[in-house]
Amino acid sequence: MKKSARILAAMLALCMLAAAAISCKPGGGTDAGTGAQVEKLLGVARGEIGVTAPPEDANAVTYNTWYYGRDVSGSGYAWCGVFVLWCFDSADMLDLTWESLNSAKRAFAEGVRNWKALALSTDRWITSDYEPGDVVMLDFDENPSTIEHVGIVESVSADGKTLTTIEGNTSDGDDVSQSDGGCVARKSRDASLVVGAYRPPYETDDDEAG
Repeated sequence: MKKSARILAAMLALCMLAAAAISCKPGGGTDAGTGAQVEKLLGVARGEIGVTAPPEDANAVTYNTWYYGRDVSGSGYAWCGVFVLWCFDSADMLDLTWESLNSAKRAFAEGVRNWKALALSTDRWITSDYEPGDVVMLDFDENPSTIEHVGIVESVSADGKTLTTIEGNTSDGDDVSQSDGGCVARKSRDASLVVGAYRPPYETDDDEAG
C-alpha cells in the first residue's frame, strides 16, 4: 500500500513538472489568454475592419474623439495606439492597458511608447513566441530602436514567422503608409518587423472556470 502511494505521488509530481514546462514561454512574460477575453477583444477589432478616416480631414476618427473627448484632426493625431486602446475599452478591459495608469492624453509618439512602457513596468514585455491577443509593436525602417506602429495579434503561423494582425491607421494595401494609412485593416506581418509586444494579463479558461 505504501509502495502504491509512493508511485502515485511520484506520478503526480511528474505531471506538475510537465504542466509547468508547458506554461513557460521563452522571451519573457506569461501565456496569453486562451479564453473568452482574447476572443472578445478580437471580436471588437474585427468589427472595425474597413473603417477609414476621411481623406479631407486626416485622423478625424471615432477612436480619437473617444480618447481626447473632442473632435481632433491633423498630423499630430495618428491613432494606431488609440485604436488598440479603444478595442480594449470596448471589450471592457481598459484596466489591462496603460490608460489605467492615468497617462497624459498625448498624440502618436507618447501613445505608442506607453504600450512598451507598460509592458516593461509590469514585466510583460516579450520578444518571441507571439500569441493571439498580444499587442505588437512594429518597426518598418529596420531600426530596432524605434517603434512606428502597434496592432493586435489575431493569429500566428505554425512556424511563428508570420503574424496576422488587426491594426488601426494602417492601409489595406502595401503601396501606402503602413503606419499612417488611415484605415483599420487585417495585415500579414513578418515577425522580423516586430520589436516586441505587450502581453496583457488576460484570464485563462481555468481562471474563468474557477
